[in-house]
Amino acid sequence: MDASTSDGAPSARNLIVTLFGDLLGTTGRVSVRSVGALLESFGVNDRLARTSLSRLVGDGLLAVERRSGRAYYGVSRESVGVFRQADRRIYRAASPDWDGEWTVVVVDPNEGSPAERAQLRHELGWAGFGSVAPGVLVSATVDLEAAAEVIARVRDRSGGPGGVLLTRGALGDVPGVLDDGSLARRSSSLEIFEERYAAFVAGFTPFLELPPIDDRLALKLRLLVVAEFRRIVLADPGLPAALLPADWSGFEARRVASSIHSVVAERGEAERDRLVEWAPEGDHSPVQARRFLSVD
Repeated sequence: MDASTSDGAPSARNLIVTLFGDLLGTTGRVSVRSVGALLESFGVNDRLARTSLSRLVGDGLLAVERRSGRAYYGVSRESVGVFRQADRRIYRAASPDWDGEWTVVVVDPNEGSPAERAQLRHELGWAGFGSVAPGVLVSATVDLEAAAEVIARVRDRSGGPGGVLLTRGALGDVPGVLDDGSLARRSSSLEIFEERYAAFVAGFTPFLELPPIDDRLALKLRLLVVAEFRRIVLADPGLPAALLPADWSGFEARRVASSIHSVVAERGEAERDRLVEWAPEGDHSPVQARRFLSVD
């Protein structure tokens, strides 16, 4: 679900996924014209919107339905769990508490196809797992139930891989083996994510003092801040605070994202309501204005 253009700006794909995840929700269906209108300020016209939507349908993230001879797009039923999982990571209040244990997933290299194994590793990464060896992924914060949900979802969709070991426990206190700090460093590129969060803070902090002057700009800023933040968060395994430096830039990045979002959320939704054409006789649940939980 991570995508960007060559200059680092969010791609049309990333913006559309953000649009459904942060503004449109997972139940409604909207027209191509609506997507183009909502993303017009990013240079996304109807043609680019249609191409990107078709590719997301091909990837299984979105689905298309025809009503009265017209196409309407929305989150596929198979991917609702993916969006909800992403929501938990993007909008949570802070680094999760930690019980001192690790969830470990081992994928048998002889089970399933390479593409199926890659998809499982990819979706486990979205959930908060980091890779420590070929076919071995770990997380300090994803519990067994959540990990099993990801594995089952990928298996139901693709038919494999079947040979997956899933367990959770504390590391043994044995001299010469990996301790919590070492495993944390192996599972997450802390230096890279520190740089990315710091760049996010530097780029968006000025908007805390310069709120947008109209609904159109509020919508653009809302989508931009979430699109940029989610690109980092969904790639970052999301270690608990106990395993992170006290001055971790991710803490400040979350505060900045939450603060900006709270300022522009309702005005962005006003612009959405003005522009969106929902599918007739469709069921769409409104997305709450304040998605981020409180961040101190």
